[in-house]
Amino acid sequence: MPGGDLLTRLGGDGYDGYLRQPFPSGSDEGPQAVVRVYMEAEPQVRTVILDQVDENSAEILEIFGERQAVVAVRSRSVGPIRTGLVALGMAIPRSDYRYALMGLSKLDHSARLLGADLGDLVEDVSPFLPGASRTFIDQFLERDDRGPSLIRGMGYEAYGSGEEFIYDNASPYDDVDE
Repeated sequence: MPGGDLLTRLGGDGYDGYLRQPFPSGSDEGPQAVVRVYMEAEPQVRTVILDQVDENSAEILEIFGERQAVVAVRSRSVGPIRTGLVALGMAIPRSDYRYALMGLSKLDHSARLLGADLGDLVEDVSPFLPGASRTFIDQFLERDDRGPSLIRGMGYEAYGSGEEFIYDNASPYDDVDE
């Protein structure tokens, strides 16, 4: 059955601490392949794949989406943001909404850094987004608090530039006067 073998790529010890693995990471190959196969599949097969996404594979796809926000800035390309949106779209129906929100926040911030609008990139990948995911993303796009303050409020900050760019934990002492 399509999807079952495909999604087994998203398990194992290689995903321990996945969010913090260096860029690039060999662990990115599994979710990259899953997203590619999903996007190349006929709509009926995409539905089968989505039905087989479980909490574990959703978590890996969501983290991959977050990692694509970093890859986009490092490569100065919006392509990884599109890939990240599809991965996140695959994850949202089975994902913790807080993690999905974090992924969208980072993808949105990266798009802004590259001079792009996340809404336009969402439209580009709209055919690949399940209805529930599109609704969640549309609600995110309507927020008034999008931008660096949203990421900071979630405990993250953008650091570095070029090949050194990263999203990492924000210091709780950044705004404290000494």
